[in-house]
Amino acid sequence: MDLARQRAWRERLEQLTSSERLDARYAIQPIVMNGIEAPLLAAPIFLKPDVKRILCENASALVDAAVALEFSPDFHRGMALYDRLYESLSERGRQLISQNVRPVSRVEAQRRFRRLDGFIGTDGTVQFIEINQSAPLAISFYERARAYYNHLTGSDAEANQTSLYRQLAVWLLDASPVPDPTIAVSAERGYPAKFVDLPAAARGIEAAARAMGRTLTCIVAEPTGFRYGNGNWTVHGHHIDMLWRNTVYLDSYDAPDIIDYAALRHSTNVPMVNDLQTWLLRSKEFLAMIWDDSLIDDFRRLGVNTMKLRACVPYSCSLSNISPACDKNQYILKRCDDGFGKGIVFGADITDAEWRRWLRGSCGSDWIVQKLVQPMSMKLPVIDDAGAIIDVEMIVDINPYMVCGETGALLVRAQPTTNSGTMNIVNGASIGFAM
Repeated sequence: MDLARQRAWRERLEQLTSSERLDARYAIQPIVMNGIEAPLLAAPIFLKPDVKRILCENASALVDAAVALEFSPDFHRGMALYDRLYESLSERGRQLISQNVRPVSRVEAQRRFRRLDGFIGTDGTVQFIEINQSAPLAISFYERARAYYNHLTGSDAEANQTSLYRQLAVWLLDASPVPDPTIAVSAERGYPAKFVDLPAAARGIEAAARAMGRTLTCIVAEPTGFRYGNGNWTVHGHHIDMLWRNTVYLDSYDAPDIIDYAALRHSTNVPMVNDLQTWLLRSKEFLAMIWDDSLIDDFRRLGVNTMKLRACVPYSCSLSNISPACDKNQYILKRCDDGFGKGIVFGADITDAEWRRWLRGSCGSDWIVQKLVQPMSMKLPVIDDAGAIIDVEMIVDINPYMVCGETGALLVRAQPTTNSGTMNIVNGASIGFAM
């Protein structure tokens, strides 16, 4: 953290009147999920250049390892590396993988849109606890936090800020088979409020393309809105050139209602970005594999140094491999094939007997045990309803987006230290960004 810049910005906030601070806040569309409005942080997280460089290098190394594994000659059913990930998935997750019929090149895999979720530790290092590449969203949340800061400064975006909208516009235009594409952006019904920000994100990406002198149209739709007829794929009556798929489970739909959407995966005329293969490498079991000493040589043959990766991934192992004598208060149980705060059990929240039952009650393939990161806490400003500056002691996570193989935008969530449980908006997290 660049504490000098944090203090300087806090002093600048004080120079604004309460009306000016409120005007900046009300200029931004609120972030609401499940009826809960998320506060926006009134300050970015300022990172020292060397910290940001290391963060980006570690994020890239982790993704490079995932891609190297995916394109290993041994990465197919019947081989240990593949089967370990496959067996960690739920039945619904395996069904999604079975539907992946499109070949994906290594370049396409490297350029997928991802978000890595991590925490800043008390020692200042960042450790990543999850790779989200099937539906890495909160896009407009990041942009709203950035716009809020720029309103507070009363100036245009600074040169060292990253526009995620622009990055995504470049990504989609580069992948498109036509110069001015119409892109279907799927929002599959699954986790509550998962895609609440997609419509705003779509408009922002379109605007970013226009600023580059290009035309790009994004149509956000559920699977039921897709149709095929006379050799033409449409969404709500509009011809589409490409699909940006945001994947969750499809079992909440009746199969006849999404038959065209399901068939779209076979089309050679409509390219898909963020393909179904992403579901396999999103499994948290991948992090446990990094810490498995028996796999060091397998990864080394792929050019992956897992010993180096362990510096940016907290200790993780399959449930069946953890010692029952370990201090449960230092660990968290995570279902490999889950997200959005689900499938998580904090060791500190259960009794010793319950902990032992968890360890006995699973073959270990579908859950991992992960060492808790001791997150850094810091006072961060939030503007209250009267325009006053309220300093709140918060723990901070930092979540780099990766687009076209590059790390750029850094989403931040900050949660009061008085809140327990997972870091998310419905649990009281504020939204910000780092630069």
